[in-house]
Amino acid sequence: MPVARYRRLTLFRYAIGSEVRPRAGWPQHKSVVESLAVIRTVFGGDTMWALELMSTGEAIGCVKCLTAEHSNLSLANEHCEVGYWISRPYWGKGICTEAMRMVGRHCFDEKGFTALWGVFFPTIPPWDE
Repeated sequence: MPVARYRRLTLFRYAIGSEVRPRAGWPQHKSVVESLAVIRTVFGGDTMWALELMSTGEAIGCVKCLTAEHSNLSLANEHCEVGYWISRPYWGKGICTEAMRMVGRHCFDEKGFTALWGVFFPTIPPWDE
């Protein structure tokens, strides 16, 4: 589901978490206004989707697919960047694995991309530690 306006504020409380932030690659926000601006711009659009708990509908993270023109990576036009973040209480439960499988199918089968790229931060401990 696209990250609708009402879900952005739900995501705010997870997105600023001290454990999530460095793993997702964003710096500490200096104010709530800055955080809300990032949520409005980065979490918007039709290539970013909310991760929702099936039992409650609560947004607990996001997955994305960025075309070459929107990625910070140097990508061929037939490639895209994928990524995700999820709030700490849901680490190690396979939610992102399932979501990335769905994003992969979408990117390959529906959008026709030939390769998916992702970025990781080797100096940061794994999600499940």
